[in-house]
Amino acid sequence: MSRFHVVGAGAIGCLVSVLLAENGHHVTLIVRHADLCPLFNGIRYTKSGQQPKLITAGVSVELASQTSTIENLIITTKAQDTTAALTSIKHRWIPSTTALFLENGMAWKESLDASGIPATPANVAVGVNKHGVERSGHFEIVHHNWEGGMDMAAMPSDQGKTVNVLKELTTIPDMNAKLLAWDALMDRKIEKLVVNACINPLTAILKIPNGQLLDRPDAMSLMRSVCSEAAQVFDHKQADHLFNQVQQVCRDTNHNSSSMLQDVRNARPTEIDAINGWLCRQANGKNIQLPVNQTLVQLIKAMSK
Repeated sequence: MSRFHVVGAGAIGCLVSVLLAENGHHVTLIVRHADLCPLFNGIRYTKSGQQPKLITAGVSVELASQTSTIENLIITTKAQDTTAALTSIKHRWIPSTTALFLENGMAWKESLDASGIPATPANVAVGVNKHGVERSGHFEIVHHNWEGGMDMAAMPSDQGKTVNVLKELTTIPDMNAKLLAWDALMDRKIEKLVVNACINPLTAILKIPNGQLLDRPDAMSLMRSVCSEAAQVFDHKQADHLFNQVQQVCRDTNHNSSSMLQDVRNARPTEIDAINGWLCRQANGKNIQLPVNQTLVQLIKAMSK
């Protein structure tokens, strides 16, 4: 069984760690702050409709400053934290290290370049997470929805090693992971970005779970506008198709609180710059204006002060 390191001890990082550990892999959660280490005695995992259980076998925690090399890395940090997280483990990266990016947004390559890690495209894979999971405390998560699973792809230049690591992940039943071609995965990433651009800021502003957006005509109108603006950036995408995707995710995650709503509630930085902000930056490069997305960015930033 392969050894994995997971950087990012939030909801997705803990979920990935649990699923790996329960299927015989040894996984180490990397944290940057020493005060988190004494709080760790396993991961408390609650799958919807089941009793919570404490996962201790096969999972451990360590500081980023450790010196042991990393063979397989899974990045689950908030998008705004990825560059700093990668920089903190730069000294542990070796030429054969594989990296799977599960962060939201489209800026994984920018983060990798900014960290100074000399990774080659053959080492890198990207994924789209569609599990519904919430963090209820340090190393505590509730797993609401797993049907959407996780889509992954290695970069086209991969020589086989990264794909083999991804194939291992597809054998984990509850991960429900699928291996896609690179172009298909990028298409899923775009759709996930637009879904997040609709659901995350509006649920954070209105302070409601995802499904309640469907009951509010003004929220529906705003989400349709976000999709229409996004279709101008991704000119191969139809606004109606994107809007249908958004509505389906609202239904599938009806009772879930979005990550941005959780961040606002807990006075944490949000990913608004990596989601709606990224769309606006892409539009600026094409001399396109996205007034609804820009307003959502400004509102979330005003709430986060």
